[in-house]
Amino acid sequence: MRTIDINEIEKTPIFSDKKCIILMYFLSILLRFLNVAITLLVLYLYGYFIAFTTLLLTFLLMGIVRSKLLHSSIPIHQREYKYSDKEIVSWYISKYIC
Repeated sequence: MRTIDINEIEKTPIFSDKKCIILMYFLSILLRFLNVAITLLVLYLYGYFIAFTTLLLTFLLMGIVRSKLLHSSIPIHQREYKYSDKEIVSWYISKYIC
């Protein structure tokens, strides 16, 4: 009889330190809203066409950053699950900072 190894799913880290909690919320807000803030700044400074191009480029760049954070911090057997920005950042902070 063959046995199947099933990896146990680790829960998303929860922090008790105030510094880690503040850092987690700050980075998750940056991941979520930095592209909009940059686009609004470019819209104010330059115009609609360049702002639209900047929006597309920042979506692409933030997707790459989000992917790098996900693949560098979440365990290998859990990467196929969907994680929010807050969960990705909490994994990253728990592994590298706190």
